[in-house]
Amino acid sequence: MTANSREPLRSVSIALDLLEAFRGDSELTVTQLAERVGVAKSTASRTCALLHDRGMLERTVGGRYRLGPKLMEYGHLAKLRHGLSTKVRILLTEVRDAVGETVQLGVAAGVDVLYVERVEAVRSLRHSSESYRYTAVHRSSNGKVLAAWNPDLAAARIRAGLPASTGYTIVTPALFLEELERVRNRGYARSVEESELGGASLAVPIHRGADGPVVASLGIAGPTRRITNSEARHVQILQIAANQLGKAIETGEVTLPVWPGP
Repeated sequence: MTANSREPLRSVSIALDLLEAFRGDSELTVTQLAERVGVAKSTASRTCALLHDRGMLERTVGGRYRLGPKLMEYGHLAKLRHGLSTKVRILLTEVRDAVGETVQLGVAAGVDVLYVERVEAVRSLRHSSESYRYTAVHRSSNGKVLAAWNPDLAAARIRAGLPASTGYTIVTPALFLEELERVRNRGYARSVEESELGGASLAVPIHRGADGPVVASLGIAGPTRRITNSEARHVQILQIAANQLGKAIETGEVTLPVWPGP
């Protein structure tokens, strides 16, 4: 591949990196974007202008950039075409109504878990106003489930580090691996105040079919006492729903987004 043929790929890579930079911030200046992506300010400015023209970014009155309406359109299309807007949401809503807590469906994305669908509990602390949200695998029950049945994911998370959110977050590789062993043995994961103080979560694996690989995780999250006081009942409800989702995935009725492995 010649230098000239690599240049368009480099431009695409920069554009994608600029969009990725907004994962942690709603608005950024060109200078901030250039620093985060590691390119010259002039390069960031030209690329942002192009993304703005295509609706991928929009510019605020103060001259900052934020994600644009075109991405919202693509996100909506992705949800529709992955079959997550009807059957999955109905099932998650049924689980929400049964347990009274926020329900979330997670898949592995790099070394994180991505919640591809979420149904908020009316009375619960709202974790996010967005349906799609990333969190580190090691501090969430959804993430622990995925890592427990995917050694490559667990190893990649350890290599990337185990940053703490609270004093209860597991930050030692040996303890993390021991926790994953417990998850496999009992068939579900728990996270008690490891992501945020006052909050807890439970999650179970979703297998493709009865004995297939784990392809996703189904969990609930809410205030610590409400989650832990009814743990056994919550897990039973989650497992019933996870079995239904696993069958739907096996038959192709439901498809999940798939990211490259770590």
